[in-house]
Amino acid sequence: MNIFFITNNIFESRNYPLEIILTVALISIAGLLFFYNKTIKKEKKILLNLKNEADYKSKDAELLDILIENIPFNIYFKDLENKFTRINSNQARILGLKNNDDAIGKSDFDFFEHAHLAFDDERKIIETGIPLIDVVEQIKDSKRNVMWVSTSKLPIYDSNGKITGIVGITKDITQSILDRQNLIEAKRKAEEGERLKSFFFANMSHEIRTPINAIVGFSDLLLQKELDADSKKYLKYIINSGDTLMNLIEDIINIAKIEVNQLRITLSDIKIYDIFEEVFKFAENRKLHLNKDNLEIKFEYIETQKDLIIKTDEFRVKQILNNFVSNALKFTDVGSITISYKILDNKKLHFFVKDTGNGIPKDKQKIIFQQFGQVEEDLTKNRAGTGLGLSITDNIVKLMNGSMWLESEINLGSTFFVELPTNS
Repeated sequence: MNIFFITNNIFESRNYPLEIILTVALISIAGLLFFYNKTIKKEKKILLNLKNEADYKSKDAELLDILIENIPFNIYFKDLENKFTRINSNQARILGLKNNDDAIGKSDFDFFEHAHLAFDDERKIIETGIPLIDVVEQIKDSKRNVMWVSTSKLPIYDSNGKITGIVGITKDITQSILDRQNLIEAKRKAEEGERLKSFFFANMSHEIRTPINAIVGFSDLLLQKELDADSKKYLKYIINSGDTLMNLIEDIINIAKIEVNQLRITLSDIKIYDIFEEVFKFAENRKLHLNKDNLEIKFEYIETQKDLIIKTDEFRVKQILNNFVSNALKFTDVGSITISYKILDNKKLHFFVKDTGNGIPKDKQKIIFQQFGQVEEDLTKNRAGTGLGLSITDNIVKLMNGSMWLESEINLGSTFFVELPTNS
């Protein structure tokens, strides 16, 4: 029963003693105070919650203001008439304004020549609600400087889901565009340079070979005539020097081609025996030119594989073999040089050139495959050469997806092995 109703009945009755009436009255007042205090606390709590919520919203708004002002993009808000309602400082600089508020109430038509393009895009967003994301366009700022920007524009909705305006975010990507254009131009120039280098190598190779071949060829013809000992000796010097110069030029051109990635592999069906027989004859002729009569040239192969046809680059295989043979002849005065090949069960071409020459120390065996790498740094001790041959050979073998390795011991000789993939 309501305490106030009981109290009222007691006061209206004259049959209760005064002490009871006072007691009930005090209880009623205490209840009233308790109820009032509880109500006050509840209202205070509501007010405190409202204040905290307002503080949070104020802090959120403050953080949003800081973000909008400091983010490295141009940010702007527009109403349904495409007029600015707020912009950040970056956008103000593009518009040529010192104060952000100077843009409020104005549109792109007050600042840009290209305003109609932005206006058309924004009208579509307002009408359809479909945002515009990362659209790249070229514009001019207030000082008519050309710049590239990436722009995104999104509709703004109220609590009822109705579009009330748009927000735009624009990023200056001028430097990225310029860097990309410079990269494209640099690539074009590099490709043009590669084309000119290829043209140069092809022409230089032909132009240099022609006179040297003439010198060596006519010297060979003269050597067949009846000449005195001194004349023959001088002609042999000319021929050997011509051969050395030709090999040097070939090495330089090949290294240059490797550097610009112009070394090409051309596969064709060939009879493998014919290649090695030709290299064997080359070694025999070089031995005669070098007057190494105490040196034996051997050619080993499996008789049943003599007529095998394989698919490989004939020119490059000869180049590898001639390089090995030339080195063997250079560093072997007595003993033998063996040229050998066979086709393995895995269809790979396996071949080697073995000599009984000086041999190569273990700590120098990697150096000789590097450009200009030689066992002896003192050129007076070395028997001519640039140190390019094995580096070129190594690159050719890798280009043919093959492998190459060396076995050598001092004063016992060296053996250079190669395995190349092939289709038998």
